[in-house]
Amino acid sequence: EIFVIMAGVFSLVKIVFIKIRDKVSLNTAHMEDCPMKGGDTNTGIFPQKEFDLSAHLSWQALVMLLLFLSLYFCTSRAIETVITSRTTCASSGGQGQKDGCLDYSKIAVTALAVALDLESICKLLNEVFIPWSFRSGISKVKIDTFPERSTMMVGEQSISLDDIHEINLFSRLFCWFISILYIIGGLPFGGGCIMIQIIGLPHDSLRVFTRIVGGIVIGRALIGPDIFVRIYLGLCWLFAHSNEARDRMGHAVKRGSMLYMMTYAISSSCLVVLGTGILFEDIPTHDKFFILLVYASAGGILGATGAMMQGLPVVPQIFLTRWPAGGYAVGYYHIFRCPCLFNCSHCSVVQSHYKLLIMFTDDMQSYRALLRGESISEK
Repeated sequence: EIFVIMAGVFSLVKIVFIKIRDKVSLNTAHMEDCPMKGGDTNTGIFPQKEFDLSAHLSWQALVMLLLFLSLYFCTSRAIETVITSRTTCASSGGQGQKDGCLDYSKIAVTALAVALDLESICKLLNEVFIPWSFRSGISKVKIDTFPERSTMMVGEQSISLDDIHEINLFSRLFCWFISILYIIGGLPFGGGCIMIQIIGLPHDSLRVFTRIVGGIVIGRALIGPDIFVRIYLGLCWLFAHSNEARDRMGHAVKRGSMLYMMTYAISSSCLVVLGTGILFEDIPTHDKFFILLVYASAGGILGATGAMMQGLPVVPQIFLTRWPAGGYAVGYYHIFRCPCLFNCSHCSVVQSHYKLLIMFTDDMQSYRALLRGESISEK
């Protein structure tokens, strides 16, 4: 239960932080990054084209069915766990028990776990599988190659064509694998963390599985439902053996966010150790210090790796609105400008990162040609 509570706290802090960041960055974008008005809007030399996202309702319905069925199953089993504990307490309670020893704290934790799972599913549907639902309104993509604007509008997001550094072809198998990872990231691990208590596993195995699932719940609260996609893309770079990939990793390490990311990761790791209660168990003091040192070291390594990954295309911005197929992956650098009065450079460095954009439009050839600066009249 402590994992669910920690995930709820981290999720709340993340939501507040994202709201503040998006508000101030939106104001900054309106003042500085808004595409310029005027000029020719569509010529043969500098064409402009609007694309619709390709959508398959059968694929979207299947994903929704899988996610909500899994949520229903885990929620019902988690509620059964609460009812079972209440019934046991009522039968062994005694004369003074009127409400059957109903554990309100467990009810609150179960409700929090279900809320975290539902939030992850809604976010996954809103940002990946059905991006035009809810409030995002991303149904069209507009590319304007006029030099004074030179932007690609993805919904309300403006991406400068100068920030696009690569356009690579990916296979259908890769798209299927990414889709499966997204669906796994949206599974109800919060309810599973509660449900796992009634499976009947041995005590040692139960502790291991609970901490594994609890770690996934906390990681998803911190990173998002795309956690497994990020891990996969990051591992692809970590185990890359080509000279070009190694050179890109070396350039990514030179970014100035290394120290800040390591400090953040070490602090978070120490908080996780304190929150899980490992240091409060009946173990020798030197073992507690060793555990804390291991977690802090692992956090430092994780922070350094995360800082390097910010300079590589491992942050996904993927719209899987149709059945998986081959297409084009666009790598661009998202620059965040700190809007505060002090213009803190470390805020901009930490929040700026490389993104991997994948979407399916109604005309993929023209979409690729415009991004490459080619004339679509020849296609």
